[in-house]
Parts: sequence; structure tokens; C-alpha cells
Amino acid sequence: MTRPASVEVDGTHNFRDVGGVAAADGRRVRPGLVFRSASLDSLTEAGLAAVTGLGIRTVVDIRSEGEVVTSGRFAHEGTGIDWFHVASSVGPPLGVADPARERAMARVMASEDPMALILPMLFAHAGPMFVGALRLMAEPGRLPLVFHCTSGKDRTGLLGVVLHLILGVELETALAEFERSREAYDHIRVDMETRYPHMSGMPAATLDRMAGADRAWVLGALDTIGGPDGLGPWLDGIGVDSAMRTSLQDLLLEP
Repeated sequence: MTRPASVEVDGTHNFRDVGGVAAADGRRVRPGLVFRSASLDSLTEAGLAAVTGLGIRTVVDIRSEGEVVTSGRFAHEGTGIDWFHVASSVGPPLGVADPARERAMARVMASEDPMALILPMLFAHAGPMFVGALRLMAEPGRLPLVFHCTSGKDRTGLLGVVLHLILGVELETALAEFERSREAYDHIRVDMETRYPHMSGMPAATLDRMAGADRAWVLGALDTIGGPDGLGPWLDGIGVDSAMRTSLQDLLLEP
């Protein structure tokens, strides 16, 4: 299996191409058009030069509203790059004054494997994030594009899996790409506690687990929508119809 290229971008991590992998009917996902990353709020000048050097036209930020307020955003003014915030309704605890959300996240974080609960929540509650990001990818003139959450592994990872499956990439390949975030484990583990001080009281073993990337989380999330065969009906239900999926295939698959 061909591994999509990783890109060194100073001030972030887990930045890599979504393209370069085999798809259905002997086709291939075009490289150099869609990238995925950890947050871009702390890019250095060298990091910004790397992003502009890729020809990026569009940044799609899928973090929650609170994360953007707390950590800042990609400083796009003057770069010629458009920044879109397609907010996720599911994200890490921030200690915000939202009792219902805090109670729900407290239950999740008290488990031994929080991500096994959070990824299914994305399918259940974050439909607007998926449809907003995929719509931008399908829009003419938006590519090359990079999408990101905070660590670039869970929300970004699940969106990457969904995109790959829409493009006809085999599930095994999509899962392997999800798990490649393990390569950025050291950066992710430090970044989690730096950005989310409320996590400092959690057991170290839980944080270690959360900083990884396990295909079992994806498979468990897919099970909640009927497995890979249920993806099409789920996409239809959130507004990613067959016309949008065809547009993505036309733009992102080599002949």
C-alpha cells in the first residue's frame, strides 16, 4: 500500500496528504489536493511558508467553538488562504459554563477509553461538521485544502475515513491511515495537557490511551450506523447526497 506523504510544517504536527492511496476500479486518490493536520493556530513563519508552498487555498477548522476561542485560529489574513470554521459539537472538555455538556463529557472522561465513546458521538451529533467540511471539499476552486481539529487524529481522523470511503478506498487502507496518527504520539500527548488543563487530573494511562489512534474506535463508531454499508444512508441523512459524493469523486480521483 502506498503511504500518503507526510509534510513537515513548523508549528504543528500530524500534517499529511490524504491522496496517493488506491481507490475503487483501479483508480487512485489524487495527491496534493486535500491534506489533514493538527491545529494550525501556532504556525511559525516557516510553517506558514510550508503551507503556502503546498498551494493551499482553503483551511477548514473543525474544532469546537470553545477551542477556537481558547486557542486561537489560523492567522489567514493577508495569506490569500480562506479560513472556514465548521464547528464540531463534540470536543474535549474546556471547563466552560455549560452544565449539561460538562456532565456528559465528565461521564465520557471517567471511562477507561474515552475515545471509544467520543467517535460514535461524532456520527450521532456532529453531522453538520461532516457535511460542512465535505461540501467545501466538493466546491470548485477550493482545492488544495487542509482540514484539521486539535490533534488531527480523532475528528480529523474520522472525517478522513469517511472521505476515503466515499472515494472507494478500501476500509483496511482507511483504518491504516487513521492509525498513522500514532506517529505523532509524543507531540499529541504533550499538546493535550497543554491545551486542556482539565485533563491533568485524569489517570496517566487514560491520557496515554487517548493520545493514540486505534482502529477499534472507528469500527465501533461505524457499527452505530450499520457498519460500512450504513455509511451511504447516514451520509444521505445528514445532507451529503449522491450528487455531492459524485463531485468529490470527480475532483479527487485520478482517471
